[in-house]
Amino acid sequence: MTRRIEAVTIVVPAHDEQALLPGCLHSLAAALRCLSTEVGVVRTCVCVVADRCSDTTARLALSFADRFDRFEVLTNSVPCGLGELRNRGTAHALQALRSPAPERTWILHTDADTVVPTRWAVQHVRYARSGVHAVAGRAVIRWWSGSAVRARPSYEALVAEKITVDQHRHVYGANLGVRADAFVEADGFPPLYTGEDHGLWSRLRRAGRITRQPNECPVLTSGRTRGRAPGGLATLLHELSLRSGTTVEFGRPWDG
Repeated sequence: MTRRIEAVTIVVPAHDEQALLPGCLHSLAAALRCLSTEVGVVRTCVCVVADRCSDTTARLALSFADRFDRFEVLTNSVPCGLGELRNRGTAHALQALRSPAPERTWILHTDADTVVPTRWAVQHVRYARSGVHAVAGRAVIRWWSGSAVRARPSYEALVAEKITVDQHRHVYGANLGVRADAFVEADGFPPLYTGEDHGLWSRLRRAGRITRQPNECPVLTSGRTRGRAPGGLATLLHELSLRSGTTVEFGRPWDG
């Protein structure tokens, strides 16, 4: 069944990301322009969730507002997990957009240190229009420098284990799309400090939702080893860089 999608929201959590956030927002603006060109009139809203920032992240984000149809900056001043931040950003964006029926609204999530390809939103919406409830895309590290270089062989081996010709078995909050009705019925992201993306994905799968994990159109994310979320990708790269050349057991909370 073809499903009409009339609105798209994009949520971007950001904690002290003044250096990398501009690249993310430039790419999102390009992706939404492509969406308008290829798909037609779709109402859109981008929401940056500025989490306890001590730098100019929130003010910098606002300077990009005129590049989007609707742009919101939501500030958070209390400690909470990424799951809660993403939920708050989603609720705020949907309210600001005054979106149509949930089954005609697609929610996209990415990260402030991530750059999305131009056809990112287009490809997500095409899956949504085919009747898919959720899409988990791939994330590829866009540069290797410093101590992360030592982690590269081990990390790429871990990633390759979950990739086949047709699909993959990774879940990244940096490249995740969910239809709004499925998101709401799953109670959104679990309130976790990290691993919230896997938590939502598990909820959707248990509910019998139609999911896809395609290889095409991966986002590009940073290879930093000092990240913003404990137990996230940066933590994994840091530990792999320290253990390079040794035997490593991967019983970790990160499971991209």
